[in-house]
Amino acid sequence: MRPGAFVLAAVVLAGCGGGDPGLAIAPGSSIGAIRIGMRFADVAKLYGPMPDAVVNNRFVIGGYAERGLDVIMTSPEDAALTDDAKVIAVGARAGAKGARWSGTPRPGQTRAEIEAALGAAPDRVNDMEYWPDGVSVQFAADGTARAVGVFGAYSHAPQPPEMVGPSTTRGGM
Repeated sequence: MRPGAFVLAAVVLAGCGGGDPGLAIAPGSSIGAIRIGMRFADVAKLYGPMPDAVVNNRFVIGGYAERGLDVIMTSPEDAALTDDAKVIAVGARAGAKGARWSGTPRPGQTRAEIEAALGAAPDRVNDMEYWPDGVSVQFAADGTARAVGVFGAYSHAPQPPEMVGPSTTRGGM
C-alpha cells in the first residue's frame, strides 16, 4: 500500500463529524492551524486533549470530532500519546457542522472542480486518490469529496531505486 493510502485510510478510520469555522486546507502543509510536523503539545494548546486517541506501536489515530478534524501522529512511546508526538497527517470530512473549509481540494467539492484545479490524481487506491503535493481525496459514490487528507509531499517512484552495497566510508567495518 502506498504511504499516502495508509495515511488516508487512517484518517478515514478516525471518523470525525463536527465542524470548525475557517479551516484552510493547504496540501503538503496543514489544515487550519494543525501543521505537518507540529508537536501534540502545540495541538493540545489549540484544541485541548485529544479524546479517544488510539495508540499502537507509536502510531496515533485521533482527532476532534466536534471540529471535523482527524489527526494522525507518531509518538516516541509505543502505547501512549505524548506531548512530543508529531503530526504526520491531518484530515477533514464532509458534513462537519459549521465547518467552513477553504482551499482545494476540500470536502464537498466535486471531482470536476478538484481535477480542474489539480489535474487528475496520478495515484489511486480503491476510492481514494493521491497527489504528490501531499493531498488525498476520498470520493463518495456521487463524485463529491467525502474526506480530504493532508500529508508530506512525495515523489512518485513506480520503480524502487537501485540498491547499493554497504559503504566503508560511513563507519563500516
